[in-house]
Order: sequence, then C-alpha cells, then structure tokens
Amino acid sequence: MLHLVSQFLEVALYVVIIFSLIVFIHELGHFIPARRLGVKVDAFSIGFGKEIFGFYDKHGTRWKFSLIPLGGYVQFFGDDDPASQGADNIHNMSEEDKKKCLHFRPVWQRVLVSLGGPLGNYVLAFVMATFVYSFMGQPAQAPVIGYVVPNSYAAEIGLQKADEIKTINDQEITEFSQAQKMMAREQELRIEVMRNKELQIINFKTATPFEKSPAAMGLAPRLEFDFHNPEGLVQGAKHAALFVTHVTKQIMYTIGNLIIGKGSSDSLSGPVGIARVIKQASETGYDTLVMITILLSISLGFFNLLPMPPLDGGHIMLALIEKMRGGRRLSKKVEERIFAIGISLVVALMLFSTFKDLLKIGE
Repeated sequence: MLHLVSQFLEVALYVVIIFSLIVFIHELGHFIPARRLGVKVDAFSIGFGKEIFGFYDKHGTRWKFSLIPLGGYVQFFGDDDPASQGADNIHNMSEEDKKKCLHFRPVWQRVLVSLGGPLGNYVLAFVMATFVYSFMGQPAQAPVIGYVVPNSYAAEIGLQKADEIKTINDQEITEFSQAQKMMAREQELRIEVMRNKELQIINFKTATPFEKSPAAMGLAPRLEFDFHNPEGLVQGAKHAALFVTHVTKQIMYTIGNLIIGKGSSDSLSGPVGIARVIKQASETGYDTLVMITILLSISLGFFNLLPMPPLDGGHIMLALIEKMRGGRRLSKKVEERIFAIGISLVVALMLFSTFKDLLKIGE
C-alpha cells in the first residue's frame, strides 16, 4: 500500500512540475509583450482556483500559485475574468486607465500578446529539443508498437500492441520512424513482426498511401527513447527545428482527419491521458520525460492557436474580424455569445477526451 501511495505521489509530482513549466512559459509568452507594450497586468497565476501563496512585484502584478496546478492565466487590467473578456464597466474608464488596458490597444498589439503564449511553448520545445540533439543525441524509438488505435488501418490488418516490427518488404527495420515512413510510402506491404516469440507475416495493400501523415495508420511506438550521435549546437538546432515542424504537421493532419471524419477520437487525450503518459515516461527514465515535455509543449502551443475563444486563437480571430470591419468591434453581446460557445466546445472536448482516457485505463 505504501509503495502505491509513494508511486502515486511521485507521478503527481512529475505531472505538476511538467504542467507548471509548460504553463509558466506559455503565460510568460503573454506577459512579456504585454509588459513591453505598457499594458498593466493584474495577475500572473500558475494554476486555477484558490491562491496558495503569492506576492506583488513593483508594477503591482500579483504573482501567485493556485490550488489546481493544471493550467494558469495572465489577467490583464480591465479583464472581467482570466479568459480576458472585457469587464462590463470597461468603457467608463478614464483616458489614463484606457492607456494601460489591453482592450483599447491596436489590433496588432492584441494579436502580438495573444500569439506570445503559443510562441512561448514553441520556443520552449525548440530550446529543449536543441539541448537533446546537441548533447544527448538523436532520439529514436525501437520498432515496437505501444498502442494501436481501434478501428484504424493498423488494427484492420492485424497489428497489435507489443508487436516488434522486424522487416517491411524484406528491409530490416531498426527504428519505429523507419517503419512509419515505409508504411506511409508503400501501397503494398509485407510486414514481419515478432509476437509472443513467434514470427508473424502480415500482408497489406491500400489504394492510398499515408505519405502525408504516417500517424494516419493508427499506431504509436512504445514510450521509450534511445539517443545516439550528439551533433553540437548548430546541427542540433537545425534538427530541433525540423523535429518541432514535423510534430506540428502530424498534429495538423490528426486534427484535420478528425474534422473530416477520417480520424479516430482515440487519438485525443485529456488530463487523465496525459498523466498516464507521464507515468509511463517516468518508468523509463528522465530522458523520456524530457521528450514528453517537448511534445506536450508543442501540443499546448498548437491547441491554443485554434480559433475558439477562450483560446488564444479565438482572441486572434476576434481581433482580425475587428480589423476586417474597419476597426469596429463586435458588440459585447455577440462577443459574449461567441465566448460562451467557445468555452462550451472546449469543456465538451475536455470531458469527452477525459472519458476516452478513462476507458483506456487497464488496457
């Protein structure tokens, strides 16, 4: 029992540290351009809910840690809530106060502040990936299947969790990414896998190759990384940029397939699923935790660019609509309705992904 409690606390600590780091950098990405532009920031919070502890800086910003450490926010002067909706009495401000309020700033400044959060996540991912490629080496995963999406192409042809891919079309496979690329490129496949110490042959033919998105096959590698050939800072930065770009493209294709009905909702993960991934990563070592942090930072950065209030992409969308309307903002009532719809969609997505996560427990 004590061992289980100790294990739970260890995983919880990793979850809090990783989430706090990613969220802190995200919110710092909003905070820095706002402060540089002279926008007053009322609060910078890591976590939601009741404040645990905090302090004021010389500019009057309240820096605080809150009870629920799975998120955070920067609240600007004049905001009605952490989602950065303008307060009802915002137009009654004095001219002096309006100068400190983000709500009254030009469109380009509001877009810059909104972009800062996702950009911060991408910078974090790039810096960490550069460190990995430069000093730890190129990350690689063994050609062992860690997860097969139900009802996917991979499931239909008979691939299973824990299968070790030995050859594809008689070519030896040494890394999972190599297997993905071959599956994405070839329309006729002869796959040899080791399953329960027995060699299995799987023949597969598809009318459409998966070249745009290898992830569309519906399988994921075992959550474990090996590293080889450290490259130095210049080459490390180059490969880090390529890695971040590649992951972003895979996220785009995955979301695109979900929108057009070709993807599986099993590719979605909420807080429970992310905690589960962090738990698995912690069992294989700190290097895997570093890679998971990079992937989560990219995912959070991209997710926040989606054009749905209260996400950053939603704020950017509203600012651009204002620009197209010749500087005329949407009415308060219309903005409130858009925010209500956006918040409902985000909450529904979180609840649905959490429900799917709970169904996966025990698999």
